[in-house]
Amino acid sequence: MSSMDLADPTFVMVMGVSGSGKTSIAQRLSVATGWPYVEGDDFHPAANIAKMRAGIP
Repeated sequence: MSSMDLADPTFVMVMGVSGSGKTSIAQRLSVATGWPYVEGDDFHPAANIAKMRAGIP
C-alpha cells in the first residue's frame, strides 16, 4: 500500500480549451496512475452531445 491515505480520495480534473489535448493527457494520466478515467462530456444529455459533435456551442 502506498503512503497515500485511501480514505481521502484524490481527484484530478484536466481542463482547457477545445482541441488542446485534454482527453489525451487525461487518458495517459489514467494509464500511468491506474486511476479511473471519466469523460465529462458523457454526463451531458444526448441532445447536447449531438450539438457539440455538430460544432454548436
